[in-house]
Amino acid sequence: LANALFALDSMEEEYLKPHNPIQSSHGALTDLAYNILAEEPPSFAYNVIDPTTGKLLKYRQLRQHPTLGPAWDISSANEFGRLAQGIGGRVKGTNTIFFIPKSKVPTDRR
Repeated sequence: LANALFALDSMEEEYLKPHNPIQSSHGALTDLAYNILAEEPPSFAYNVIDPTTGKLLKYRQLRQHPTLGPAWDISSANEFGRLAQGIGGRVKGTNTIFFIPKSKVPTDRR
């Protein structure tokens, strides 16, 4: 987080200027995200911007979104399956995580 804040502080003023009038209505952080994405290839995960409102969406909001939700449900299920033991023949698991029932969680860790 400190590195991200430093990077935001050290960016030139031109990054905060919207590069088209539609984006200027979404606010400085959204404009900054558009400008960064336009100039740099993605090398890490960015927030998702709602295409109709321009707002940044969190994971829960993505899953509940009327148009983006179904794709995020499948995508997140695939990723959790990949980290766990897989999903049928669709996704091969890596056994990185193991899900256990709440009854198996030690009482001091609930």
